[in-house]
Amino acid sequence: MTEHARILPPNYEPTAWLREAIDRRTAELASDPQIATAIEAGVFVTALMTDKPSPPGSREDRTCDRCRTYSGPKDHFTTLLVRLPFPGGLSIGLCDACADKEVPTP
Repeated sequence: MTEHARILPPNYEPTAWLREAIDRRTAELASDPQIATAIEAGVFVTALMTDKPSPPGSREDRTCDRCRTYSGPKDHFTTLLVRLPFPGGLSIGLCDACADKEVPTP
């Protein structure tokens, strides 16, 4: 499995697609009583597109959140972690093409 890490520059500004997806998911999480309990217990991380966790290495775990393209175990795949306005984070998986759109490499 090939994973890529991209360092977000200090002045990083998400694309409109990612901003909208983060805002939508944040609103969903903030209104969920089970999430409120998790927030009180400490920091948590959840997926951008679903409440259902996928097993590590599963097909869903390597499917791009933006275009829904599957990246096989030998393909590059980028995972971003975005902090939420409360104790938690969103895990975002992107194929190479979408990662280049979202976080251009210098």
